[in-house]
Amino acid sequence: MTKDDVKKELENCALDVDYFLEKSKEREKYKTDIENSILRIKSLSEHTPNEADAVGVQLNNVVEREMREEESLIEILNKKQKIETIIKKLEQPYRNIIYLKYIRFYTYDQIADKMHYSSKRIYQLHTIALEKFIDLYLADEQA
Repeated sequence: MTKDDVKKELENCALDVDYFLEKSKEREKYKTDIENSILRIKSLSEHTPNEADAVGVQLNNVVEREMREEESLIEILNKKQKIETIIKKLEQPYRNIIYLKYIRFYTYDQIADKMHYSSKRIYQLHTIALEKFIDLYLADEQA
């Protein structure tokens, strides 16, 4: 993995978290739909077995898709956890800068205000912090 790949992974973490949150909402809707479908199958099976079988096949497809999506969401959570673990290994002020920039989505100016530095200094420290993060990430990959 190259340094650019690590930087992209860190930047993608924010997008992955947004995706995870949206998918979680969607999964709650699916859960309700599945519960309703189960009730429908129970009532249909008393009257029309063929229709109940068709609904059962559709329900099975939904469950299989949900299982695949769950695996994808677990992968996103694992990446986020790995990134946060590496961020925790950074010294201050680098830890705060990387955390605020990539986990909390602060702008450079917001970070500067919060940490009582100039924006120019935050840009400088961010460059150093990013290099330190990349080195830790790559070391973790090799371990």
